[in-house]
Amino acid sequence: MAVRAPLKLDASNNFVEMSSTEIAAIVDQAKYLYGTAPSVTIKRDSGGANMGAINDTRLQAGASTTDVTNFDTAEETPNISTVTQGYDLLELETFPHQMTNAILAKIVNISHPFRSWIEESVGGRARGDINNDGSVSISDTTAMLRYEQGLSGTAEINYIESYLLNLNTEDTNNIKYPVYQDGGHIKAMSLDDMYDTFIYPAIDELTDGSDQPGTFRIHTANSLSGHTLMHAAPVFIDKRADVSEYTAAGIGEAQDQPETISSYYLFRTNAGNAVSYVNPVYIRSDNHLQQYTTSNFDVLLKQLIQHGAGMKTGSIISYNLNGTGNNRGSGMVDTILNGSGNYQTLFVNANDYRTQEFPNGSAVTASTTFLRITQV
Repeated sequence: MAVRAPLKLDASNNFVEMSSTEIAAIVDQAKYLYGTAPSVTIKRDSGGANMGAINDTRLQAGASTTDVTNFDTAEETPNISTVTQGYDLLELETFPHQMTNAILAKIVNISHPFRSWIEESVGGRARGDINNDGSVSISDTTAMLRYEQGLSGTAEINYIESYLLNLNTEDTNNIKYPVYQDGGHIKAMSLDDMYDTFIYPAIDELTDGSDQPGTFRIHTANSLSGHTLMHAAPVFIDKRADVSEYTAAGIGEAQDQPETISSYYLFRTNAGNAVSYVNPVYIRSDNHLQQYTTSNFDVLLKQLIQHGAGMKTGSIISYNLNGTGNNRGSGMVDTILNGSGNYQTLFVNANDYRTQEFPNGSAVTASTTFLRITQV
């Protein structure tokens, strides 16, 4: 388990070690590939939100009073109060959850695979062999993933997650990954070497807080160059009492009359363009050395970056609100007026004396909420 310098073919077809710049280009390509299909996503979803509410606070007028003999005093008139409106709209989708939802669309007949698995899981069939073909393979993953919601926290879901953690990363003959030179001997990199050399550095950059491929951020407008808007509606709106709407002549005013100050939207940073890199060398099944094709090595990189960022404990990309990590985009600012109330009166006639307190003061920041990216 170490950072390796993979071998490449030079212009004279000699095997030489890659430079740090060439390795960095592969790291950049891993980030690009992640951006084409992020392992962890966020969406705006009022039904499945799980990241917590962002509160907007604002002042509202007190209830109005009417008296037949005189005006109620300021002390007798109900005070202004604070309205709190929660925006609980952000849903973090983990890698297994994403796969579950994506694969659901591909399953035509769910009932039979699950009935078979439940009835025969303690019989002759291997657990997870949903299609009963004698082996556990990707074709069985569709049914296993769908069962996650009902088995969360059980031994079965732990089995599924362990299965997925290793899916497409096995190196059964120890020659799947690029070769490097060690004391004059040519060896194949291990899975851990691949993570240390390419994947962990890529994940570190993906989570540095800058606009990295496939990561999510907040912005104060509904368009942003190099990004995809995730939903036309904002995820948070800062509102304040609109003092211009409250007048003495209108006493009996509606208490809550807000104006929109700022709206905040969720974006995903686009993947950008593929990175040109030097293809490393691997050991073929006949023990000869051969250079990867770009498409073949991209498949390896994409599988590893998706699993590393989605299921490798300590390197799983995650997001939170005001927790640990690096800020992603604009802070969502909740502002509020800082006044203690504007007492007003209205004489209607000798039997109708009205009073009401209106919001007033200067705008101040009540709180700022950041979307943050981290590794867990």
